[in-house]
Amino acid sequence: MSEEFKRQWKWHMEEGFVKVGVSIPNSNGSEWLWCEPLGESLLKVCNVPFFVDEPSINDVIEVLPENPEQGFYRFDRVVEHVTEPLFFCYQTDVSDEVLKERFKVFWEACDKHDFRVESFMRGYVVVAVPWGKAEESKRAILESAESARLDLEEMGE
Repeated sequence: MSEEFKRQWKWHMEEGFVKVGVSIPNSNGSEWLWCEPLGESLLKVCNVPFFVDEPSINDVIEVLPENPEQGFYRFDRVVEHVTEPLFFCYQTDVSDEVLKERFKVFWEACDKHDFRVESFMRGYVVVAVPWGKAEESKRAILESAESARLDLEEMGE
């Protein structure tokens, strides 16, 4: 584990965040999300999931205890949808330095639309947009990518 990972983990735990496991479809694995407790078994998702399309950032979810004394829970259902993810891929035939600069422009452009971006693996990006606004948000995302010189292509279901 990197020092940065350890620092972020410690900060989240000190701030009262918990981890929620969400089963990845067609897999034996889980994606673990940072969540903020809202009340009895209700949590708010605090990061953009990369491997699942539900829940998404800012959604209110209900959970089941998995190891609550250690801060771990299991996703049960979405109580309130706030955002939905859109999945994209892009060409990676540029240096890391160039890609970093392009993503900085892309993130800033998406932020102006109140979209949240997660890029966990080179070549892939997830953009969380307001619930029910996916179709109209795609144009703004693609324009943001164009301004950053990122050639985004939406990934199919």
